[in-house]
Amino acid sequence: MTGPPFDDGGVLVSGETIVAVGEATALRRRADREQRVDGVLLPGLVNAHTHLELADAGWLAQPGPHHRWQDATDGLVSTWTPEQWKHSARRGVLHALRWGTT
Repeated sequence: MTGPPFDDGGVLVSGETIVAVGEATALRRRADREQRVDGVLLPGLVNAHTHLELADAGWLAQPGPHHRWQDATDGLVSTWTPEQWKHSARRGVLHALRWGTT
């Protein structure tokens, strides 16, 4: 964030792209339509230590010592083809985005 919060802020969207943020009154002139939402809009969450490529190994996560999970994960992914890695990483990205991680 580069400044203080807006009391009546807005986000101008074109297609799937955010093109401007600022005071809602200034953005209204450029908008085709308006949708009002009560609440607070914040930047997306950041997870700086994630393993998106291991999404398809998520089912291995069980309570217990970390080394058990690591050994099970290493055993599973050692059998993956490049295509499986690609699909697992894609699912990891989609999962992160679905939960607000950018």
